[in-house]
Amino acid sequence: MPRSTAFAPKRIFIRGPSGFYNAKGHTITPSYTTGDATNGYYIYLGPADAATIYDTPTTLNATPPATTYTGTGATIGIAGDSNIDITQNANYRSTFGLPADPVTVVVDGTDPGENGDAVEAYLDTEVSGGIAPSANVILYTAANTDLDAGLFLAILRALDDNQADTLNVSFGGCEAAQGSSGNQYIQNLWEQAAPQGISVTVSTGDSGSAGCDNPDRENVSSQGLAVNGLGSTPYNIAVGGTDFDALYSCS
Repeated sequence: MPRSTAFAPKRIFIRGPSGFYNAKGHTITPSYTTGDATNGYYIYLGPADAATIYDTPTTLNATPPATTYTGTGATIGIAGDSNIDITQNANYRSTFGLPADPVTVVVDGTDPGENGDAVEAYLDTEVSGGIAPSANVILYTAANTDLDAGLFLAILRALDDNQADTLNVSFGGCEAAQGSSGNQYIQNLWEQAAPQGISVTVSTGDSGSAGCDNPDRENVSSQGLAVNGLGSTPYNIAVGGTDFDALYSCS
């Protein structure tokens, strides 16, 4: 199924502050929590934090259920358009006491190398492996071509390989801007995944109902009510995040 790059999905993750440099000790201290009650906080979570907050049935959960699961035997596919250095994933797993299960990278066509979307690929491959510590994690990736967006080539490869039980896509695009053909193309992809037994999860993004506005440069919505078109079909699961309002002071 060819796809024009006229509609190019974009990663939804927005990078926050990463750490403080100690000039005396020549070390970087992670910024697990930054900000203040007036302007809001950035809170950084490890696998156990995420497992506890979302009450996942694993031993990482602070209050695990009687029956726990590790993801053994399951395969999680991550679709992207950047490659990664899997040694960083190994360091992540070692840091948080996770099993040393390596991430597999499958490149369709030309290797895109590491680019600006690598942060999304690292986030998805690391956190998914943290929530399901013993699951097999595969990153499907591809470079953009003159005719196709690399993300869609990666998705097609994941569907063709038919190895993943779950396929995660953390990219988005304005539903209205995709047009009827673009929206139909995306629905066809997820509709194909369904009979193959692949559960497709798509990030809703951090823009709420302002899916056609650019959160990197706009503070006020001007494009009306809109959603992430990649996550608005009957054949996928749209997944949102959580805001931490508890740290704001009350007066």
